[in-house]
Amino acid sequence: MFSIARTNFAARLSCAALSRSISVILLSVVLAAHAFAQQSPTSHTGPITPLSELLAEAEKNNPQIEAARQGWQAAKQVPTQVSTLPDPQFNLQHVSVGSPRPFAGYTNSDFAYLGLGVSQDIPYPGKLRLKGEIAKREADVSQQQIETLRLAVLAEVKVSYFQLAYL
Repeated sequence: MFSIARTNFAARLSCAALSRSISVILLSVVLAAHAFAQQSPTSHTGPITPLSELLAEAEKNNPQIEAARQGWQAAKQVPTQVSTLPDPQFNLQHVSVGSPRPFAGYTNSDFAYLGLGVSQDIPYPGKLRLKGEIAKREADVSQQQIETLRLAVLAEVKVSYFQLAYL
């Protein structure tokens, strides 16, 4: 009789534990379903910024576009720099014979002298003009790169705007 009562008690205990675990599982499933359920879309209460304003702001304040614009401004100055003659060079030459002291030997040697010179590089005719044209074309290329970069930034803004509007 003792063994039957013990078996009955163990069966009731396992049934209670089983029903408790089932209720815990059901409760966790309900909570998880509530947590992962999609919320209804909330209405946007603030004013909606038009796309044209965002595009103007991006074009005005984007650091990449501004850096490219500064590079183009610098490239526009290069043609005048490369199409001018190089700077003249002035030189002073001192040659003394005999003593290593400065200015020694001028009075007693015919080979000691002090010389002053000026030199100017003169390129082949037409070379400076061609260098200027090349630099001008490179400035035009950098201007086109600005336009390409500007269009890419505006496209990114549009994609982000429409993705946000979709969401």
